[in-house]
Parts: sequence; structure tokens; C-alpha cells
Amino acid sequence: MEMLRQMQSVRRDVQENIERGNNMSIEATVPAWVSLALGSAYFRSGQLPNAEREYKAAITSDPRAGEAHNNLAVVFFETNRIAEAEASLKEAKKSGFKVNPQLEQAIKEKKSSTRP
Repeated sequence: MEMLRQMQSVRRDVQENIERGNNMSIEATVPAWVSLALGSAYFRSGQLPNAEREYKAAITSDPRAGEAHNNLAVVFFETNRIAEAEASLKEAKKSGFKVNPQLEQAIKEKKSSTRP
């Protein structure tokens, strides 16, 4: 919880600088790993929309962040957005991240079961 509080504080400080008109953007100032860690903390606490936002921020900061793509695939799967989960998993693999074969299989099964 302390790490979550610290990361939220960093993000809040950056946002305040932006609002004050300082020339900085959140994407350029927050490293991908911070957003990834914050997304994971949100995910563990069941806050999927916040987790999704943070994983997307990590990807914006570093498009080759395979773990962020993978974790975003899990969020998409959990929220029944199978096509998006499949696309995110593909990006995770493309970056060289070793995806969980069970997740890959679950996405394939869910995709085939939802086809008309």
C-alpha cells in the first residue's frame, strides 16, 4: 500500500505541474515501470478501470513494455473484451514477453465460444 501511495503522489505532483502550466507531460515524466506497478496494484485491489488506465500509460511511455501488454490482455479478458485481449497478448509476444500459455488458451476458448 505504501508503494501505491508513493506512486499516486508522484503522479499527482506531475499533474499539478501540468495544471500550473509548466511544460511537461505525464507520459514524458512517468517511467513505464511506475505506471506498470501502479496498474498491478489497482488490479490486485479489483480496480480494473484504473488498472487498465495505468497499463495503457505504461504502453504509451514504452510501447515495447511486454508485461504491460500482457497485463492489459488480462484486464480485457476479465472484462470480456476478447478481441482486445487477443490483440494485447499478440503485442506482448511481439515484444518478447513470455506469455502464460493458459491465458492464451483461455482467450482462444472464449473467442471460439462467443462466435455466432
